[in-house]
Amino acid sequence: MRALGLQAESALPWLLQLLDAAAGGEVPEDLTPEAVQARTFEVLRHIALQASRQTPLLLVVEDAHWIDRTSEAFLTSLAEVISGEPILLLFTYRPGYRPTWIGSPNATQIALSPLSPDESLNVVRAVMRSEEVPADVAASILARAEGNPFFLEELARAAGRPDALGAATTSLEAVLSARIEALPEACRRVLRTASVLGRHFSRRLLDGVWTSPESPEPQLRELKRLDLLHERVRLDDASYSFKHALIQEAAYEGLSASERQASHAAVARTLEALHAGRPDEACELIAHHYLRSAATEKALSYLELSNRKATRASAMAEAKGYFEEAMKLLDRRPDTAETRRRRIALVVDQVLAMTLLFRFDEYRELLQRHEGMAMALEEPGLRGSFLGARGVCEWAVGEYDRAIGTFAQAAELCEAAGDADRAALAYSVRQWAHLYKGEYEAVLALLPSVARVLDGRSSPRWRAYALGAASRACTYRGLWDQATDFAREELALTERFADDSLGAHAALTLALAEAVRGDLEHAVEHGELALRKASTPADKTWANAILAWAWCLAGDPARGVEILGPVVARSRAVRWRAGEFYAVWLGEAYLMMGDPARAAQAVGECLEIAERHGMRYLIGSACRLLGEAARPRDPAEASAHFERSLGVLEEIQAENELALAHAGYGRLLRDQGRIESAREHVGRALAILERLGTLREPERVRQDLAGLGR
Repeated sequence: MRALGLQAESALPWLLQLLDAAAGGEVPEDLTPEAVQARTFEVLRHIALQASRQTPLLLVVEDAHWIDRTSEAFLTSLAEVISGEPILLLFTYRPGYRPTWIGSPNATQIALSPLSPDESLNVVRAVMRSEEVPADVAASILARAEGNPFFLEELARAAGRPDALGAATTSLEAVLSARIEALPEACRRVLRTASVLGRHFSRRLLDGVWTSPESPEPQLRELKRLDLLHERVRLDDASYSFKHALIQEAAYEGLSASERQASHAAVARTLEALHAGRPDEACELIAHHYLRSAATEKALSYLELSNRKATRASAMAEAKGYFEEAMKLLDRRPDTAETRRRRIALVVDQVLAMTLLFRFDEYRELLQRHEGMAMALEEPGLRGSFLGARGVCEWAVGEYDRAIGTFAQAAELCEAAGDADRAALAYSVRQWAHLYKGEYEAVLALLPSVARVLDGRSSPRWRAYALGAASRACTYRGLWDQATDFAREELALTERFADDSLGAHAALTLALAEAVRGDLEHAVEHGELALRKASTPADKTWANAILAWAWCLAGDPARGVEILGPVVARSRAVRWRAGEFYAVWLGEAYLMMGDPARAAQAVGECLEIAERHGMRYLIGSACRLLGEAARPRDPAEASAHFERSLGVLEEIQAENELALAHAGYGRLLRDQGRIESAREHVGRALAILERLGTLREPERVRQDLAGLGR
């Protein structure tokens, strides 16, 4: 570490913890697994970056289609920071796998073509150790292998046995099965036992499920010699991998159904023992094995645990997968009171995953199917949690008044039941419902309720979202210092808990406040930070939108439109009504580009939706922009839009946007020759902007006022 110029004392504990080494410092015990992972990733990234600055660094990952989630998450985080660094990440993977980083402008994909017939024949000759291969055997092998090197090797190996020259005419699966059947019985048993463990497995895990009194060591050596297994060097334990997934599959197919079930159960029990007291560490793998055994109750428990773990880590697609598997198991259980209670608890636990995956209609339909069952439960806290989940769906699709009422019931029930996290959810998302209605005082009034029910407890999410709502309320009112203070408090909270999803949300909240105020350099900086941290579809949508808006305000509206157009379309497709804020930004970007017709189209659709759902800030903003779009061609229409905008924005005290409406209306009046009225509106605009300390627009408004003979 010192050789790389890093502080060994602060970095070593994380590396030694990763390697299960005892000495060298302690990792704080009060950190969540997610926080430990984030800190470990940070240390590993620093190692790579520092090493590359001493000499160019090449990192190679083979068979990336088999990668585990944690390794993929680390490599994704590394790929995001190596632009301009002398580092090459080289991955090999099969068609069908799509790396998360492949869309980066720094990524290049190279498709490898199959081997040519001449190259294929060279492989066959090398494996069969003969320059003279019978023409019919060579033709059969080449036709079936289709240039795939592994297929060529296995088919040539089978054809090279004096008693099996005809094997090349069979399928590759049959060839592999025959090869395994020809092994000595002890080797075959080790290979088939290992096949249950997975493509890669540790010696410690194999020993845990091995039932014979003799050691499997001699058989492992023989299987390595036969090129069926490869050994991987590790500091703490031997590790093995099947040379190819098809070898593992062929060995697994040789087990009977009862043998598979028993073996999977044994693996699960061994994993439980190896991770005793730390079930979170391997719950996904334990669930996988119990799911394939007869112990379905155990499988259900570990699927529920895996679902919660994935949600905490913002791995929402994985969380949804575990949920669906768990629901299938519940569907097969007797319809008892306990089954119904467990089903409702599992359904309401999906509120965050479904929201951040933008699956509102799907989740709402799921809740509607279970509402009667949930309301019949004699657990007020669980009923309150169900109402909270329903409120989130109502809020997402713009039913704000209904959501506010639902959240009030949910908070009361959850708080009475002592469920602080669910009560905080109800208070926090209710803030966002008031926010979109333009009820900013209500947003701020609910903030202490979130802090009160959480009472310093560990979950940061709803406290972070509550601070985000408070920051937005202050942003829309032009209270810049309060807006940035709330956003920075949110960002500090998410950094303390090392949660990238929440960190993205905090960064984009800060970027929004800076963009609306006119601090565009910092707005772009924090928008880029939000995009780097974004880990779910919702996070990415929100971060892309705010960054695009910052680009627009910084003088590059064409670049912003490329992002905002698809974001608006995506938001409307999933009925994410808050996405209409992006439509307003899109409309203003079109105006910046000198295209009032497209601006009017984008904002007109937004106004219709905003009116339907009572989104008063959007109504005011949309009318202002429609006034700007209509000003050159229809002064009467423009005047009506501006007057409506002024009325709505003044009513909700959205002062910064109100100033922009006054300025726009003043320009319209100037064009009509109504100089006194124009001077009055432009003067009001300047007074508001100067009082607020807004950086965007004041200079232009001063020039307008000077031109009116102030």
